[in-house]
Amino acid sequence: MMCVFDKGDTRMGIIRISARALLAITVISASVLAAGFENTGVGIQAQAMGGAFRGVANDWTATYYNPAGLAYMTDNQWGVESAFLHFRDELTPDYRYGGLDTVTGFYNGLAIYNQHAVLTNPTGGIVGKLPILGETVWGLSIYQPFDQNINWNLYQPPRAYNDSLSAPGQQYGVNLDVVAFQFTAAREIKPGKMSLGLGIQLLRADLVYRDLKFRSTPMTTSPYTDVPYSHIPEFLYSDGNGWGLGLRAGMMYKLNEKANLGVTAALPFNITVKGDARLDFLMPMIKSTRNKQTDPNSVEYLFASGRNVSLSRAFETKLKLPASFGVGLSYKVTEKFLVALDGEYTLWSTFDGFDFALASGDGLSGAAADPSVSSFFTSDVSTVVDWRNTIKAALGGRYNVSPALTVLAGLSVDQGVDPNKVGFTPQFVDTGTKLGFNGGLQLHLQTWDLGLGGTIISNPDLTVDRTYESDGSLLGFPGLYKATTFETILSIARRF
Repeated sequence: MMCVFDKGDTRMGIIRISARALLAITVISASVLAAGFENTGVGIQAQAMGGAFRGVANDWTATYYNPAGLAYMTDNQWGVESAFLHFRDELTPDYRYGGLDTVTGFYNGLAIYNQHAVLTNPTGGIVGKLPILGETVWGLSIYQPFDQNINWNLYQPPRAYNDSLSAPGQQYGVNLDVVAFQFTAAREIKPGKMSLGLGIQLLRADLVYRDLKFRSTPMTTSPYTDVPYSHIPEFLYSDGNGWGLGLRAGMMYKLNEKANLGVTAALPFNITVKGDARLDFLMPMIKSTRNKQTDPNSVEYLFASGRNVSLSRAFETKLKLPASFGVGLSYKVTEKFLVALDGEYTLWSTFDGFDFALASGDGLSGAAADPSVSSFFTSDVSTVVDWRNTIKAALGGRYNVSPALTVLAGLSVDQGVDPNKVGFTPQFVDTGTKLGFNGGLQLHLQTWDLGLGGTIISNPDLTVDRTYESDGSLLGFPGLYKATTFETILSIARRF
């Protein structure tokens, strides 16, 4: 049985020390770069079993997978882990706006890799029984349920458009971190048979977003409307953050001595992200037209000058995170061997991209402030996606080789969010149904559990065809996409 702490119990000191350690992890975790819009998971057992953990949920990571599992823990426990991820994505652009097979500045036909990086994702938690509400088990944890971090260098303006200015080093990219600070409570409703758990989350979202759009020129005559001057590159850099709330609930039902059923629901509420945005417009250089203009402050001169028009504004956007519902079944085949099966349904249709609403104000000068063209520079910027709800299935196994060693393995299948490829962008590379191959080991040394695991996620190749809007601009980013994800997990936990 789990011990109950008295005021003078030395275990309270352990909890205080562990809580301070968790706070330190909290500070670090809020600033690190993580990867994957939905996290691949939390905890060595769960991740090495492919995520099939809702019907198991027997360690501190139950706060993430199924809070109800805490009610059956026989020891207090704290744990920390770090996942090291590498996204090996590849894009061969086929970006030709206006429907013409002309030089656009993109590296069309060349295989381009995303910026190389090994990303870290630390996680920590502590669970135990306190002298509050009797048999209720409490937990405090921090983890990142949603992350995305990828950057691309795909464009330089062709010399025929502008031979004096260069594009920013990374034209497409996103660094999205959603960190959950979760307080959890779990309790047996039917002793030895059923338990319920609830986690209340404070969510912190940090967003850095880079994008490149091609805007149809507001000019109406030749040569301004001729290719390549007809579409003007608009570079967006935005950096903001926001706070929100979320809930994570679970139920654990013991079907018999060998089988458990787990049911879960996660409900993150929308987060308003606010920050600062910078827009840069790289104007075409039309030397023959520019040299004919006698007024350097005229609109005609500006749109032939080759200048960079820059605008800084505050912005606001809504981050719509998806709710999810899961069910898991675990079965103890023998005293040493356990198998688990999980299914999860995620409402990805909730997320529709980002609409960056720019604050009003000054910032333009000269010809750019002319009423006839000022709205061209100040209009809101948006990235629209049309995602579908998805199903993920996972099968995992755990085998206790000895009291000191556990072997873990798992397999997962996860549907793609964008089967229609509408608005497909380099910031969110999800090429279709993914296969995850997982494995790991746990060493048990007295009250310590040490874990090492790994994951490979294989994605299908995807060709996104060119789809044009009415003004000749492209919808999304066409090309050939390839993607593979590698992950290594290190963990340490202690029972007390």
